[in-house]
Amino acid sequence: MSESSDEEFDGFSQNEVDAAAQRYNDRLAQIGIGELDETDRYANKQIRDHPDENKSPWVTPTVEEMKAFLGLCFLMGINVKPDIKSYWSTDVMLETPYFSKVMKRDRYMQIMRYIHFSNSEQAPQPGDPNYSKLYKIESLMNMFTDSMVNQYIPKRQLSVDEVMVPWKGRLSFKQYMPAKPTKWGIKMWAIAEANTGYVSFCQVYSGG
Repeated sequence: MSESSDEEFDGFSQNEVDAAAQRYNDRLAQIGIGELDETDRYANKQIRDHPDENKSPWVTPTVEEMKAFLGLCFLMGINVKPDIKSYWSTDVMLETPYFSKVMKRDRYMQIMRYIHFSNSEQAPQPGDPNYSKLYKIESLMNMFTDSMVNQYIPKRQLSVDEVMVPWKGRLSFKQYMPAKPTKWGIKMWAIAEANTGYVSFCQVYSGG
Protein backbone atom coordinates (compact mmCIF):
# COMPACT_ATOMS: atom_id res chain seq x y z
CA MET A 1 0.00 0.00 0.00
CA SER A 2 1.24 3.48 -0.82
CA GLU A 3 2.17 6.02 1.82
CA SER A 4 -0.87 8.15 0.95
CA SER A 5 -3.15 5.18 1.51
CA ASP A 6 -1.64 4.60 4.96
CA GLU A 7 -2.41 8.23 5.82
CA GLU A 8 -5.97 8.00 4.54
CA PHE A 9 -6.80 5.05 6.75
CA ASP A 10 -4.82 6.04 9.80
CA GLY A 11 -4.74 3.40 12.53
CA PHE A 12 -4.81 0.37 10.22
CA SER A 13 -1.69 -1.68 9.58
CA GLN A 14 -1.06 -3.29 6.20
CA ASN A 15 -1.83 -6.71 7.70
CA GLU A 16 -5.16 -5.47 9.08
CA VAL A 17 -6.14 -4.03 5.71
CA ASP A 18 -5.16 -7.25 3.93
CA ALA A 19 -7.07 -9.37 6.45
CA ALA A 20 -10.18 -7.21 6.07
CA ALA A 21 -9.95 -7.45 2.29
CA GLN A 22 -9.60 -11.24 2.51
CA ARG A 23 -12.68 -11.55 4.75
CA TYR A 24 -14.60 -9.33 2.36
CA ASN A 25 -13.55 -11.37 -0.68
CA ASP A 26 -14.40 -14.67 1.02
CA ARG A 27 -17.82 -13.41 2.03
CA LEU A 28 -18.50 -12.01 -1.43
CA ALA A 29 -17.49 -15.28 -3.08
CA GLN A 30 -19.74 -17.29 -0.76
CA ILE A 31 -22.70 -15.04 -1.51
CA GLY A 32 -21.92 -15.27 -5.22
CA ILE A 33 -22.28 -19.03 -5.07
CA GLY A 34 -25.43 -18.56 -3.03
CA GLU A 35 -25.89 -19.07 0.71
CA LEU A 36 -28.59 -21.61 -0.10
CA ASP A 37 -27.00 -22.82 -3.30
CA GLU A 38 -29.23 -20.48 -5.27
CA THR A 39 -26.90 -20.38 -8.26
CA ASP A 40 -26.95 -24.17 -8.41
CA ARG A 41 -30.72 -24.27 -7.94
CA TYR A 42 -31.30 -21.74 -10.71
CA ALA A 43 -28.85 -23.42 -13.11
CA ASN A 44 -30.43 -26.84 -12.66
CA LYS A 45 -33.92 -25.40 -13.09
CA GLN A 46 -32.97 -23.64 -16.32
CA ILE A 47 -31.29 -26.76 -17.69
CA ARG A 48 -34.32 -28.86 -16.74
CA ASP A 49 -36.92 -26.41 -18.09
CA HIS A 50 -35.02 -25.34 -21.22
CA PRO A 51 -32.69 -28.20 -22.21
CA ASP A 52 -32.34 -27.00 -25.81
CA GLU A 53 -31.02 -23.61 -24.64
CA ASN A 54 -28.72 -24.97 -21.91
CA LYS A 55 -26.71 -27.79 -23.43
CA SER A 56 -23.36 -27.29 -21.68
CA PRO A 57 -22.83 -29.43 -18.55
CA TRP A 58 -23.10 -27.43 -15.33
CA VAL A 59 -20.58 -27.72 -12.50
CA THR A 60 -21.14 -25.75 -9.29
CA PRO A 61 -18.39 -23.10 -8.90
CA THR A 62 -15.93 -23.44 -6.04
CA VAL A 63 -15.15 -20.49 -3.77
CA GLU A 64 -11.82 -20.00 -5.57
CA GLU A 65 -13.49 -20.08 -8.97
CA MET A 66 -16.09 -17.56 -7.83
CA LYS A 67 -13.32 -15.27 -6.55
CA ALA A 68 -11.73 -15.46 -10.00
CA PHE A 69 -15.06 -14.73 -11.68
CA LEU A 70 -15.75 -11.71 -9.46
CA GLY A 71 -12.18 -10.47 -9.90
CA LEU A 72 -12.65 -10.46 -13.66
CA CYS A 73 -15.93 -8.56 -13.23
CA PHE A 74 -14.10 -5.87 -11.25
CA LEU A 75 -11.31 -5.68 -13.84
CA MET A 76 -13.87 -5.12 -16.58
CA GLY A 77 -14.90 -1.96 -14.78
CA ILE A 78 -11.31 -0.69 -15.00
CA ASN A 79 -10.42 -1.94 -18.48
CA VAL A 80 -13.58 -1.12 -20.44
CA LYS A 81 -14.20 -2.84 -23.78
CA PRO A 82 -17.12 -2.89 -26.25
CA ASP A 83 -18.55 -6.19 -24.98
CA ILE A 84 -17.72 -9.08 -22.67
CA LYS A 85 -16.41 -11.41 -25.36
CA SER A 86 -13.80 -8.82 -26.35
CA TYR A 87 -11.86 -9.63 -23.16
CA TRP A 88 -11.08 -13.07 -24.59
CA SER A 89 -10.33 -11.80 -28.10
CA THR A 90 -7.13 -13.07 -29.73
CA ASP A 91 -6.98 -10.01 -31.97
CA VAL A 92 -3.65 -8.26 -31.29
CA MET A 93 -5.52 -4.94 -31.12
CA LEU A 94 -7.91 -6.15 -28.42
CA GLU A 95 -6.47 -9.14 -26.58
CA THR A 96 -6.09 -9.14 -22.81
CA PRO A 97 -4.22 -12.42 -22.11
CA TYR A 98 -4.81 -12.28 -18.36
CA PHE A 99 -8.52 -13.05 -18.74
CA SER A 100 -8.01 -16.31 -20.63
CA LYS A 101 -5.34 -17.36 -18.13
CA VAL A 102 -7.74 -16.92 -15.22
CA MET A 103 -10.89 -18.45 -16.76
CA LYS A 104 -12.11 -19.73 -20.10
CA ARG A 105 -14.60 -17.47 -21.84
CA ASP A 106 -17.38 -20.07 -22.03
CA ARG A 107 -17.08 -20.84 -18.31
CA TYR A 108 -17.25 -17.14 -17.44
CA MET A 109 -20.33 -16.71 -19.62
CA GLN A 110 -21.94 -19.78 -18.06
CA ILE A 111 -21.47 -18.49 -14.50
CA MET A 112 -22.71 -15.07 -15.61
CA ARG A 113 -25.82 -16.69 -17.04
CA TYR A 114 -26.75 -18.61 -13.90
CA ILE A 115 -25.40 -16.56 -10.99
CA HIS A 116 -28.18 -16.04 -8.45
CA PHE A 117 -28.37 -14.64 -4.93
CA SER A 118 -31.91 -15.56 -3.89
CA ASN A 119 -34.74 -17.98 -4.62
CA SER A 120 -36.86 -16.32 -7.30
CA GLU A 121 -39.74 -18.69 -6.60
CA GLN A 122 -40.05 -17.27 -3.08
CA ALA A 123 -39.88 -13.60 -4.07
CA PRO A 124 -42.67 -11.49 -2.47
CA GLN A 125 -45.08 -10.19 -5.09
CA PRO A 126 -46.32 -6.60 -5.57
CA GLY A 127 -48.83 -5.80 -2.84
CA ASP A 128 -46.99 -7.93 -0.28
CA PRO A 129 -45.59 -5.82 2.61
CA ASN A 130 -42.21 -7.53 2.05
CA TYR A 131 -42.12 -6.81 -1.68
CA SER A 132 -38.86 -5.28 -2.85
CA LYS A 133 -37.58 -4.50 -6.33
CA LEU A 134 -34.13 -5.33 -4.99
CA TYR A 135 -35.10 -8.77 -3.65
CA LYS A 136 -32.80 -10.66 -6.00
CA ILE A 137 -29.69 -8.83 -4.77
CA GLU A 138 -30.64 -7.97 -1.18
CA SER A 139 -28.18 -10.42 0.37
CA LEU A 140 -25.40 -8.93 -1.77
CA MET A 141 -26.36 -5.35 -0.93
CA ASN A 142 -26.59 -6.17 2.78
CA MET A 143 -23.11 -7.68 2.67
CA PHE A 144 -21.74 -4.54 1.01
CA THR A 145 -23.32 -2.18 3.53
CA ASP A 146 -22.32 -4.33 6.52
CA SER A 147 -18.72 -4.38 5.28
CA MET A 148 -18.71 -0.61 4.76
CA VAL A 149 -19.84 -0.06 8.34
CA ASN A 150 -17.57 -2.67 9.95
CA GLN A 151 -14.29 -2.22 8.09
CA TYR A 152 -13.70 1.46 8.79
CA ILE A 153 -15.21 4.03 11.17
CA PRO A 154 -15.25 7.54 9.67
CA LYS A 155 -14.04 10.29 11.98
CA ARG A 156 -15.82 13.47 10.88
CA GLN A 157 -16.67 15.70 7.92
CA LEU A 158 -19.32 13.31 6.65
CA SER A 159 -21.64 14.21 3.81
CA VAL A 160 -24.86 12.71 2.50
CA ASP A 161 -25.40 13.00 -1.22
CA GLU A 162 -27.01 11.46 -4.27
CA VAL A 163 -24.85 9.19 -6.42
CA MET A 164 -25.74 8.15 -9.95
CA VAL A 165 -24.49 4.79 -11.19
CA PRO A 166 -24.49 4.95 -15.01
CA TRP A 167 -27.15 2.70 -16.54
CA LYS A 168 -29.21 2.94 -19.73
CA GLY A 169 -30.66 -0.56 -19.82
CA ARG A 170 -34.18 -1.64 -18.93
CA LEU A 171 -34.95 -1.06 -15.27
CA SER A 172 -38.16 0.08 -13.60
CA PHE A 173 -36.39 2.43 -11.19
CA LYS A 174 -33.86 3.90 -13.63
CA GLN A 175 -33.61 7.66 -13.05
CA TYR A 176 -33.12 10.61 -15.37
CA MET A 177 -31.43 13.59 -13.70
CA PRO A 178 -30.58 16.26 -16.30
CA ALA A 179 -28.57 18.38 -13.84
CA LYS A 180 -26.13 15.54 -13.09
CA PRO A 181 -23.01 14.73 -15.18
CA THR A 182 -24.38 11.18 -15.38
CA LYS A 183 -27.95 11.79 -16.51
CA TRP A 184 -29.29 8.23 -16.78
CA GLY A 185 -28.69 5.60 -14.15
CA ILE A 186 -29.44 4.11 -10.75
CA LYS A 187 -29.74 6.65 -7.98
CA MET A 188 -28.18 5.88 -4.62
CA TRP A 189 -27.94 7.75 -1.34
CA ALA A 190 -24.44 7.63 0.13
CA ILE A 191 -22.71 8.75 3.32
CA ALA A 192 -19.05 9.52 2.65
CA GLU A 193 -16.08 10.90 4.56
CA ALA A 194 -14.89 14.10 2.88
CA ASN A 195 -11.11 13.78 3.27
CA THR A 196 -10.84 10.09 2.27
CA GLY A 197 -13.84 9.63 0.01
CA TYR A 198 -14.69 6.46 1.97
CA VAL A 199 -18.36 5.50 1.56
CA SER A 200 -19.59 4.20 4.91
CA PHE A 201 -23.17 3.51 3.84
CA CYS A 202 -25.25 3.53 0.68
CA GLN A 203 -28.85 2.80 -0.24
CA VAL A 204 -30.34 2.20 -3.67
CA TYR A 205 -33.39 4.29 -4.53
CA SER A 206 -35.86 1.87 -6.11
CA GLY A 207 -38.79 4.24 -6.50
CA GLY A 208 -41.72 5.25 -4.36
